[in-house]
Amino acid sequence: MQLADVLYELDRADEAEAQLVALRTERPASPAPYHMAGELMEEREAYQEALTWFNMAVSRVSDEELAELRSELGFLSHVAGIVQGRRRVREALGLPPDELDESAPVPDAGAFDGEDLAERLADGARPPRQVRVLFWPRDEVPLAHQRWPVLVEHGEADSVTIDREIANRELSEAGVAQIVMVPLTVARLIEFAANTGGDPEDEDTRRDCMDEIIAEGGVIAWPPGRNEPCWCGSRVKYKKCCGRPNLA
Repeated sequence: MQLADVLYELDRADEAEAQLVALRTERPASPAPYHMAGELMEEREAYQEALTWFNMAVSRVSDEELAELRSELGFLSHVAGIVQGRRRVREALGLPPDELDESAPVPDAGAFDGEDLAERLADGARPPRQVRVLFWPRDEVPLAHQRWPVLVEHGEADSVTIDREIANRELSEAGVAQIVMVPLTVARLIEFAANTGGDPEDEDTRRDCMDEIIAEGGVIAWPPGRNEPCWCGSRVKYKKCCGRPNLA
């Protein structure tokens, strides 16, 4: 979908639409590329086409995932963005809200903050089925810190990865069933921001970039097997890296 977006920006609409036709033909099982196509059409104010894409994304979401939207932490699920986008374009078309529109959660300010999520879970909120974590692999931490010190406050890779591992364990203990790690590199974020006109330090830009990485299948399930490479990118077995029982 990033290529289609660029082609539209270059006034090469026929080629961009060919990308969308290819997506329809390939019919991937993941809702992510359909979600991205819906947002692309929404940006172009092609609301009827956008609604079609959002509906296709919804059709690839399970009943369990849709039910999760009604939980206190439903705004954290990957489905929330799809349903919110569908509601926006329906409003733009002047359509009255339907049952799915009404289920779309409205995220609080700072809703995607990890500490806020931990606090909500500690207060007894129902955990989301899945949490997606955008992270800097070990080799990228100092580079990201050097370029965006406000975004990445620490350049010490060991500290950053250990903090993330501990946070993941706390989420798992709180009942989160699936933690999906989405690796981000400095080069990838710079390229994505340049192609989309976004700001790398803006949360929406990073979230859209994450969606694209997920659509490409570039994710890591946490925790990996004990003898598999660690999620942090160290190329060491998980059990000898971030998977050690006692992290200092």
